[in-house]
Amino acid sequence: MPDAPPIAPEDVFDSPLVHAPSALVMETLGIVAEARPGYAALPTPYYSSLDDSLRLYQADALDLLRRMKDESFDMIFADPPYFLSNGGVTCVGGRMVSVDKGRWDKSQGMLGDHSFNILWLDQCRRLLRPNGTLWVTGTS
Repeated sequence: MPDAPPIAPEDVFDSPLVHAPSALVMETLGIVAEARPGYAALPTPYYSSLDDSLRLYQADALDLLRRMKDESFDMIFADPPYFLSNGGVTCVGGRMVSVDKGRWDKSQGMLGDHSFNILWLDQCRRLLRPNGTLWVTGTS
């Protein structure tokens, strides 16, 4: 299978002045990019590949998802918070470890957690092209 052609900045971003990567890695509350008119500038990449074909951004993903142009992606992979940090402990490899990953993983109650999921899923739906695919990880 031949390599896919590089993505032109104007294919993903409203402004050709934005230095767009040819691939974007997105993780809820972690990594995304910028684009829609009237929004703040793209943050400095947390990581860039040597050939600059991939850039990683560390920021509030909801904020960054909102900045991106509609129908920018064929596929989005998301690993959202599971809201498991509850001040308790769990057993990992025979050892008891804390379940506190940070404020971002603390439950806001059923309605708060559901509202958060609706917000980021709605943004993903807006960003997907008509035949796009959304992959979301979860726990059992």
